[in-house]
Amino acid sequence: SALDPQTTSSILALLKDINERFNITIVIITHQMSVVREICSHVAIVKGGEVAEQGTVEEIFTHPKTAVARELLKNEKQKAQAENRKSYAGKKVLLVEDNELNREIATAIMKEIGLEVDTAEDGTDAVNIMSSERGNNYDLIFMDIQMPKMDGYTATREIRTLNNHKCANIPIIAMTANAFEEDRKACLDAGMDEHIGKPIDIPLLKRTITKAIGDR
Repeated sequence: SALDPQTTSSILALLKDINERFNITIVIITHQMSVVREICSHVAIVKGGEVAEQGTVEEIFTHPKTAVARELLKNEKQKAQAENRKSYAGKKVLLVEDNELNREIATAIMKEIGLEVDTAEDGTDAVNIMSSERGNNYDLIFMDIQMPKMDGYTATREIRTLNNHKCANIPIIAMTANAFEEDRKACLDAGMDEHIGKPIDIPLLKRTITKAIGDR
């Protein structure tokens, strides 16, 4: 029977990871092109020119050796996540975003890489927070641009005029769907330090954070 798209995608991803990380070539053999498109009827795992294992998809993917490879991949992913959390341990950000869904997604991503996250729903809220004692708690601001009461440009300019030196000079990163060069320039002209687009590119997000906060 045909494999559902999610299963197909999962199998392909695992094949790719095994191939790249463990130098194992996976050869797919079939007599029907329609089966190729849905993975295959039989699989052989070849290493060093010799067939290591072969059988049906179910047999290969439940084989102990494949299970070990899958576990190693899982461990590598967990180690990478732990390193991220260690790098950003104790760093607290203020996420300014009026769209609830975007706010939830961005918060989840930032927490996943180890950041502590507080949120504000508008530029006015961000300015009020940074004008108070709470403002001293943050290492970085992620600022949406288009918000109903006060946009990100205005909020940034207001924050840059605060008497509190730490709050006035906090790194501010624009996070917006407007990704043209003129949009980036407008963000920088308003006093922001950097600009990243939506949807969030996680590797770019991490590089931008590291650049913005450095050894702070």
